[in-house]
Amino acid sequence: MAETRYRVEALIQLGVYTILGIAAARYVYALDGLFFLIASWVFIFVTLAGGWPYSPPLGSLNGSLYRRGLFMTSLTLAASLATYTASTYLLGGRNLQYMVVLLLWIVAVWGVVFDSWPLRHLPPSRAFILGSLTSISLSLVLGVIAANLVGYELLLRFMLVHLALSFMFSRFFVFQGYPFYRKLFRQPRAGVSIMLLCMAAAAFLSLLITPDRFPAAAFFSSMLLWSVVYSWGLGFPGTVGYKQPLRGLLSALVIVVISAAWFSTLLQLLQEALIAVLNLLIILPLMVIHNLFWFRRPFSPPLLMGMPFHNRDGAGKLMDWALQVVD
Repeated sequence: MAETRYRVEALIQLGVYTILGIAAARYVYALDGLFFLIASWVFIFVTLAGGWPYSPPLGSLNGSLYRRGLFMTSLTLAASLATYTASTYLLGGRNLQYMVVLLLWIVAVWGVVFDSWPLRHLPPSRAFILGSLTSISLSLVLGVIAANLVGYELLLRFMLVHLALSFMFSRFFVFQGYPFYRKLFRQPRAGVSIMLLCMAAAAFLSLLITPDRFPAAAFFSSMLLWSVVYSWGLGFPGTVGYKQPLRGLLSALVIVVISAAWFSTLLQLLQEALIAVLNLLIILPLMVIHNLFWFRRPFSPPLLMGMPFHNRDGAGKLMDWALQVVD
């Protein structure tokens, strides 16, 4: 009963985010550099910094929920605006486009595929400082290099394909790390294996798929979104009773079918680029912010990434689960 309620709430969330996102997609696209940074800072606070300072899993849960949610949301927006202003002044134009895309790719891969290794062994405040400075510095350098070597559309397509595949094999989502964690066990070996294999596949698919034949940005951004929604937001409905790798295989099949239907439906309302904006820069960040910054209010408490349903009844169990994850 609790699982059914949780999933219904997740679908209500998704519906609200989608309606708001469709209405706002064109405005977000006009400021996509800023919204790439907002999505990046969400990943920095949630994964690299472990929710520091006031959200789960490792941030303090003391004090008013709504005060903490407002503070974390405001902090994310302030950091995004400051980074956008500074990087616009330093880079501007073409180089800025590359920098923001690469920053999102770096923090998403580092936080999700590498489990924030080795930052998860540090106090969250130090992990935040080191992780954010390292990620931004890398994106600045790689952005300038990439701007002279590869086209922006190809880079964006590669990033979407790579993240969609990488998230599927990460510890938190579809295959829950199988077979990489079973064979390699510890980071960074598992992360390196997932990253490199998915990079090879993404490079091949990015060169093979041409935008005039297949709306790759719309499909792979949808697959990325639904990997997160199906695994984390809905808790593997219909496949949770199976063990890996069967759970992952069945879930991947469901996700591909849903993603195809999702982007095909949205293509009737939005252009391909706007669908990618909707999936990557609106729905996904809103889902993370609502679940972890605002503790999913007014709905029931959230699952943490990789957390089973029976551990989600309130803040105490969330923090117990966080300690298990750290150990």
